[in-house]
Amino acid sequence: MQKQLRKAFPRWIDNLKQDKNVLSLSDDFDSLLGCSLLRSYFGLKINQFYDFNKIYEIIPTNKEVIGVDQAIQYGKTFDNHVVAFNYNDYINNESANINAILRINRENYTDKYCMSTALLIYSLYNIPLPSTLEGKRVLLAIDSGYLGFYSDFFKDTYLSYIRQMELDPLIEVLERSTINDFEEVKRKYHLKSKITINENGILKTDIDLSSLEGLFLLDLKLPERPFTLVKTLNKPRKGQVNPNKKYSVKNTKNLYSFALTKKNQYKYTMEE
Repeated sequence: MQKQLRKAFPRWIDNLKQDKNVLSLSDDFDSLLGCSLLRSYFGLKINQFYDFNKIYEIIPTNKEVIGVDQAIQYGKTFDNHVVAFNYNDYINNESANINAILRINRENYTDKYCMSTALLIYSLYNIPLPSTLEGKRVLLAIDSGYLGFYSDFFKDTYLSYIRQMELDPLIEVLERSTINDFEEVKRKYHLKSKITINENGILKTDIDLSSLEGLFLLDLKLPERPFTLVKTLNKPRKGQVNPNKKYSVKNTKNLYSFALTKKNQYKYTMEE
């Protein structure tokens, strides 16, 4: 990642410690890959699971929790969502999120970073990309992070982020690939499948993690130890923006997580 952009990130990203931090996993492959990278390079372990309705943990701990691919309103997190309605809206200043740092919001929504949280982590820590074409396609397929390249309207913005993040080798992959190539790897590895928790507190998924381990040369296994419920939130809600109304995240009581999923659509979770 270019120095000017990286300097804008919260300083905690350079102080990750195995004896001080644990990770919070959410329900998809983007979060799991991000957690696996942070475990491989910094020794950080998953101790929490957040499924957007409930929070579980493996063991009680005094270590600070860092979210991965979570648009939480407070606390440390790696994220990629648009998290504000307007430029002056509240933004979690501990969020390591390009869109938060650049104050991307509903009013300039088409200027957003639209690739994955895992790809952000690759860039932040200058982690080598997968060596194979297939591996790079999978990386771009997460969160449909390839689509911006194929949009005449958005392509220049998309390439600007690729270059600022110093991920230029991915441009050749995009040029050599079609949208169908990326859709195929999604199907092949079940990338859209969710991570869930069963009645015994064990995580499970249909994502083809064993095959993906060979592409990423990472341990992508889910934690084997059972999780225990520690907090229940209100079920996630969705909203539609009314153009005639003003919206703000600021001063919204008990808001746990919030993200604009489209320019005029949002999703949020409230604490009980």
